[in-house]
Amino acid sequence: MGNSLETSSSPLLALLRHWTFSLYFVVSEIWASAGIPLLFWQCANDVTPLEQAKRFYPLFAVFGNLAPIASGKIMTGL
Repeated sequence: MGNSLETSSSPLLALLRHWTFSLYFVVSEIWASAGIPLLFWQCANDVTPLEQAKRFYPLFAVFGNLAPIASGKIMTGL
């Protein structure tokens, strides 16, 4: 008889057995959805003066929401 973790078909046990790969996947998903936008807004805060921030930040937000749509259309056309 082998190890019960190796013969089991439970996804939770497989997740626990390969916890480093699972942690890497979770961190990479968090980085894509939270880390990159935080870096962008930090850069925007450094570059944009306070007087212009009221005018440009809504524009940044609109372009930020339209960029995935436009990039998807461009990539399907290639």
